[in-house]
Amino acid sequence: RELSVMASESVDAELEALREKLEVRAAEFEKAHGRRYEASDLKKDPEWDAAQLEYRRLSSVHAEKLAAAAGVACRAGGCRFFISRRRRFCSNMAAVGSVEGLCTEHATVRSSSKAADKQDGKKNSPPSDQEGEGGEGAGG
Repeated sequence: RELSVMASESVDAELEALREKLEVRAAEFEKAHGRRYEASDLKKDPEWDAAQLEYRRLSSVHAEKLAAAAGVACRAGGCRFFISRRRRFCSNMAAVGSVEGLCTEHATVRSSSKAADKQDGKKNSPPSDQEGEGGEGAGG
């Protein structure tokens, strides 16, 4: 039992250190670019992207330990994201085919960045393409 407490404290310390590192990195980016970072910015910097993924993994491990300590179990087919503030798992159902057992809201950073790339592609398309698909000029 002492080993699990020590391991938990180690994860907590590592999680906190990584969180601080990511906050500094985000602040530096915002200062340099005048805006907050986006998923596409993370993909351009593999080290930053890897740090974000590691933070997410450690957060998940930490949340599972909190859930176990609180005696809370995830319902069958439910999202495995533990909301520590509320001391319960997310109430949504896990997305069909989700390997990690998360709902669409709590999907991984990788999935979010792929979706953001698709959105970036739509935002960068010429306005004439968007208007031709039922914009203001469409009758109705």
